[in-house]
Amino acid sequence: MLRRHIVIFLLAIPAYAWSQAQNGFEHLSISDGLSHNEVQCIVQDKSGYLWIGTYDGLNRYNGCSFDIFQKGSGDDSGLPDGNIYSLLVDRYGALWVGSKYGGLARFDPERETFEKWQHDPNDPSSISDDWIFTMYEDAMGQIWIGTSYGLNKIVFQEFKEPNQREIAFFEQYHHTQDPDRKIQKIVQQGDILYLATSEGILLFDTQKKAYISSYLDHDNHTFKDKNDISGGILFAEQDSLIVGSHSGIYHLDLKDSSLEPMTFDFQDKME
Repeated sequence: MLRRHIVIFLLAIPAYAWSQAQNGFEHLSISDGLSHNEVQCIVQDKSGYLWIGTYDGLNRYNGCSFDIFQKGSGDDSGLPDGNIYSLLVDRYGALWVGSKYGGLARFDPERETFEKWQHDPNDPSSISDDWIFTMYEDAMGQIWIGTSYGLNKIVFQEFKEPNQREIAFFEQYHHTQDPDRKIQKIVQQGDILYLATSEGILLFDTQKKAYISSYLDHDNHTFKDKNDISGGILFAEQDSLIVGSHSGIYHLDLKDSSLEPMTFDFQDKME
């Protein structure tokens, strides 16, 4: 079952390439108009555009050409930072942008401007940090944000139209023993959020609003070092996770905390 899921995950990746050929990839680079060759995140909106976050700019691709959004200079309506780490299109079609230094932004498609939310050290209801690694919309439509200083949830004001919902404040959730953990990836199974962090994996109960378990946050595991969960959690199902790292893909059994490497022979499948 787990092997089938990971194969499906990998086979889905070429869709992000917007390939015009029936097989293979179309390579797009700065010579084609992309703002930077190092791509960190990709998402497709409800109009079919691909949004590509790079180290230097946000790109909108229509299948032929790019529109590039760079960091605004003294313009409150511009992109707050060009180093884009995370993109999310929510169920209402809104595009959310998370960056390294600029906090959270939401794109206004009519004006082609950005509304921004950033950390305020004097306001505990602001977002906990401006470095956003990941964003996730759960089954209830709640948006969770992983930053370099803990987990956040957006609390929206009551709204009449879904595409007009406004942020009221942010709820911050910090691990009591290690409040400054970097939340790098979020997936959900039932009421539980599985969080890939800079120091292992945390389980967060969305109903209790509390951290309930942790894994791989000690020295007794097979990763080369604690910070090796760079690929995040690729898939979660009951009592098990598929975890990506610098040293490969692993299956984590949550019942006994065992961690086993996963291997795949793609060459035989392609011949």
